[in-house]
Amino acid sequence: MARASRVFPALLLHINLLIVLFAGAMLATAARLKWDPSAYIPARELLPAEYRSAAWVLPATGLSLLLLAHLALTALSSRPAARRVMLIVYSSLMGVLVWCCVWWGMWISVRVSRWARGPTASDLNHALALQDDLHPLLQHLARFHPLPEKVHRLIQEADRDLPRNVYVLLASSAAVVVLQTTAAVVALGAALSAPPTPRRARRDNDVLAYSNTTTYTPLRNNGIRKLRLGARLPLAGAIGPEEETNGGRLLRLTTDVNHEPHAGITPAFFFIAPSASSRH
Repeated sequence: MARASRVFPALLLHINLLIVLFAGAMLATAARLKWDPSAYIPARELLPAEYRSAAWVLPATGLSLLLLAHLALTALSSRPAARRVMLIVYSSLMGVLVWCCVWWGMWISVRVSRWARGPTASDLNHALALQDDLHPLLQHLARFHPLPEKVHRLIQEADRDLPRNVYVLLASSAAVVVLQTTAAVVALGAALSAPPTPRRARRDNDVLAYSNTTTYTPLRNNGIRKLRLGARLPLAGAIGPEEETNGGRLLRLTTDVNHEPHAGITPAFFFIAPSASSRH
């Protein structure tokens, strides 16, 4: 359990680092879909509904991942009680986000598969098949102006890069889902494996003694007198190291009679002031 409480936070930090990288990629892709004509014109004309949904989902998911990464970092640097609560909240929100991303991905896949079997995709495939016939014409026109040759090169480049872009998109989507799921599981494990917070001593359950008596009996050799004791002191205790204060000594009770730490009890303090005779 102690080893798990150390491994889970370190693993969560590394996973969130990768999640932040993918969140930045999502924001960059959303920016391209918004302002890059080479990206948004084909998507908007061929798949308008999917384009509009991607324009909202990608930036929202990227910002959500960034906020959740900051929540995890804040949780790991907080007190144990707050850390446990924030890690559970992080795991829950990440699980909801994973479910939303998977649902949206399935919806996009179904819509694109239907579009690929529709008449619009058939017309597009027929138009792409004509590029081989256009190549001699573009070469002939390139004798008068270089623009047709550049157009032909762009068409060939797009034809080569389209399958690669699809593979990268699918691999990135799968990696994001796996990282989100792993982060939710690791955060939940870190919350459950954290050591329990020691409870403070309660007034009714702890064996405490209260001393409100005042004695003016001088101590041996030091010539000082005791003042009223107003601190809660365990019955079995021994006085720990002294700390100097203005005009007297501040003693702290830190151990029991066996000089072992008294678990769960705040150290008690009392003050011994010098007597009037010792001042002279």
